[in-house]
Amino acid sequence: SGKINEQRENAKMIYILLPAYNEEETVGIVVENLRKEFPLAEIVVVDDASKDRTFETAKIAGASKVIKHENNRGAGAAVSTGIRNATGDFCVVVDADGQHPITDVRKVVDSLDDTIDAVFTQRKPLRTSGWFKATGKWILIRVANFFARRKFQDINSGLLAIKRSIVIHYLGILPRRYSFPTALLLIAHLLKLRVRLVSIESSPRRTGKSKVR
Repeated sequence: SGKINEQRENAKMIYILLPAYNEEETVGIVVENLRKEFPLAEIVVVDDASKDRTFETAKIAGASKVIKHENNRGAGAAVSTGIRNATGDFCVVVDADGQHPITDVRKVVDSLDDTIDAVFTQRKPLRTSGWFKATGKWILIRVANFFARRKFQDINSGLLAIKRSIVIHYLGILPRRYSFPTALLLIAHLLKLRVRLVSIESSPRRTGKSKVR
């Protein structure tokens, strides 16, 4: 089964992108796990001007390429930089903080084929940190459901995949900060792209605190 998976990933030309900011304690583990699971994939880390050793740690761990922003520009901007530098057909975005188990990344990769344009993940249950953020997410999800005329359980999961040839045309209008997955999800549905939703179980951060406010 390992050889079959490698052949599939080679045929798909998978490009795994990790936006990272001050993730020195986790990015190395994430890169190593991805390399073991997807030996043929190109794994690229975009360091958004971290103040720690994120850049060096990612290189030592075996990332195919590490790109560094000179100034902090935001998670969405880091994803855009990675997509612009992508060489594969599909760009798979994975958080560098260890929240995405390798089994969930595998679900996304296995969902990629010629019949779809994008894969978005739906976390079950939707994890929050406090009633204020929970209320904000509840409102945003319902607004997104209204405009897309579809029932989403989650609109801001950082684990996703999309065809580079499609998303490259919309990078200029996508947000530079943490609403990037939400905007991309809505654009995909408004453009009537072929979208697949995959249920995942997001794990708590291994270290540090969420940077989303």
